[in-house]
Amino acid sequence: MWLFWAVLAGLVIDRLFRVFKPRREIRARRFVLVDGAGEPRAALSITGDEPALGLADENGRPHAWLVAVEEGPGLVLRDEDGKTRAILDVDEDEAGLVLYDANGEPRAMLDITEDGLRLHLADEKGKPRAWLDVDEDRAGLVLFDENGDVTWRAP
Repeated sequence: MWLFWAVLAGLVIDRLFRVFKPRREIRARRFVLVDGAGEPRAALSITGDEPALGLADENGRPHAWLVAVEEGPGLVLRDEDGKTRAILDVDEDEAGLVLYDANGEPRAMLDITEDGLRLHLADEKGKPRAWLDVDEDRAGLVLFDENGDVTWRAP
């Protein structure tokens, strides 16, 4: 009978070592990276079920966010004044890039969809100045004046 208990004890100990074997990973819902002064400079976190990575400058001002949401990944970049200057997003059907000027006006928008490509350029007031659309069957270019009126179109 002692042989049975010895074998059973050996099996239990073996199983415990397999279950509690050290892993080469760390698991958490949030990681914060700090600089030499102990100030937060980057954070990797989960909000709900959506991961995000945020990066800050030496003054703690956030400048970049990389997110992975249900609709798709996205990247937001801000300047030293905290104004959004670029947004890149991707979803199931399209990828888009929007570039903003220092006043927060969207100035260039690029979208790639299943239907084609669109490049829209705007002036400092946010009014459209040029549109380039390309799809499977055609390409078109439209130019606008400062009032938003079409001045030239092809085709």
